[in-house]
Amino acid sequence: MPERNSHGVRLYNDSHVKWLEFVKRLRETQMPIEQIKKYAQLFKEGDQTSKERLNLLENHHRSIQIQIETLKYTEEMLDKKIAAYRQHLSTI
Repeated sequence: MPERNSHGVRLYNDSHVKWLEFVKRLRETQMPIEQIKKYAQLFKEGDQTSKERLNLLENHHRSIQIQIETLKYTEEMLDKKIAAYRQHLSTI
């Protein structure tokens, strides 16, 4: 937890910023808040939870891979649909 200065303002160092960036990326890739909380709790518990944290991240990585494949498929579908509309509009 970041310390506070004499005015009560939190003082963040590089490790705090990196942690926040990591959590932000997890959220951007649709990791549920509950899983992020679990990861944070495991991290606080220390090295004995490394295997569990690894499993959590590996599972999320697989989820991201599925998201990427879904997005690629959807992009291809949209490209075809857009091309069809452009072709249609060029003939009228």
